[in-house]
Amino acid sequence: MNSATTERQARRVKETRDRIVNAMRSFLVDAPSPDITVEDICARADVARMTFYNHFEDIREVQLELLSELLTYDFDRRERMSKEPSLLEKFVACNKIFWEERASWGNYDNNLLRIGMKEYF
Repeated sequence: MNSATTERQARRVKETRDRIVNAMRSFLVDAPSPDITVEDICARADVARMTFYNHFEDIREVQLELLSELLTYDFDRRERMSKEPSLLEKFVACNKIFWEERASWGNYDNNLLRIGMKEYF
């Protein structure tokens, strides 16, 4: 494989991951809900479920990537001291409900994000 092919593949991988993350972001902006499914994200990102799972293990991994982006963005935004709620604040509010519901499912492996999210409540 030559470098041009490798670069094209890397660009396609990044574009696909970005479409998936942007689909999740758009759900949070348009209609925050703890009931967002992989199918919902795939439909909005225009990718197959298998493509989703080729890039992410589950919705939590997409949420973590988005959270990382939002934290970076929010720190920059906080410096400008805007009064409107940030995308991070919307994300945290939506996910508070999501994790409260998921906690009732029993032993659901969500401790990592839950620990990180508690700082905002």
